[in-house]
Amino acid sequence: MRQAVILAGGMGTRLGSLTNTNPKPMLEIGGQPFLQYLIDNLARYGAENIVLLTGPHGKYFRTHIKKLNSRGIKIDIISDVPAAGTAGAVKYAYPILDNWFLLLNGD
Repeated sequence: MRQAVILAGGMGTRLGSLTNTNPKPMLEIGGQPFLQYLIDNLARYGAENIVLLTGPHGKYFRTHIKKLNSRGIKIDIISDVPAAGTAGAVKYAYPILDNWFLLLNGD
């Protein structure tokens, strides 16, 4: 698997105040953002490129992604604004997607 696509654009409304300042994938679990676990495991299994679909949180991820990418994987950030839902977010990324990729939720 060369490319992985992570859906990370949810609003996290059910989590209340926990997502007032951080998107769901950036909430800490065991001392690090959940997204860090995903990136580390994708790198461990040979992913060379991660496409992060961020919805309206694109600016937040662009600011924080370097801290998460200690393994030097190429990470593309795609923001679907206005929010286009799950299938719409993937459609925004279509021009850079490989024929085969792993799609996973960021939360």
